[in-house]
Amino acid sequence: MAVLPLPNHPLSLITEALSAQQWQPIDDIYQYTAKHAEYMGIPQPWMLLYSKAAAERAKKIITKHYSSDVNRFFP
Repeated sequence: MAVLPLPNHPLSLITEALSAQQWQPIDDIYQYTAKHAEYMGIPQPWMLLYSKAAAERAKKIITKHYSSDVNRFFP
């Protein structure tokens, strides 16, 4: 069973960004979004990068190891 990050945890930014689809194009391959989080009382700026190729690789790995949870990560 996969455990999703807790709310306000930096890793939850990835799930939030994928769901919100608020990506800005860098070029034909990459997109980014900027997020802010606070972890253990420390404010942290984050820049998340996305590429379709990397997402496909991640989906393949998650499907292989956590087939029942793949739709949680890739709706």
